[in-house]
Amino acid sequence: MVDAKMLVGMVFSGLSALVIEEIEDTGGVIVVRASTRGGAVECPSCGTPTRRVHAFHERAPADVPVDGR
Repeated sequence: MVDAKMLVGMVFSGLSALVIEEIEDTGGVIVVRASTRGGAVECPSCGTPTRRVHAFHERAPADVPVDGR
């Protein structure tokens, strides 16, 4: 079986704005905690540029098996 960190590196390699904060490998499931890099972005409601975090969201992307996990 391939190391979880290596798998995460391959799967998320094209997402340079993503910062991997934690990888949890329970054997059958790999949980990745990540955030985007800091910087000003536009508020989706009003369009005003801001650096302040307004909210946090938990996402569960589609389950795609990698290395049999």
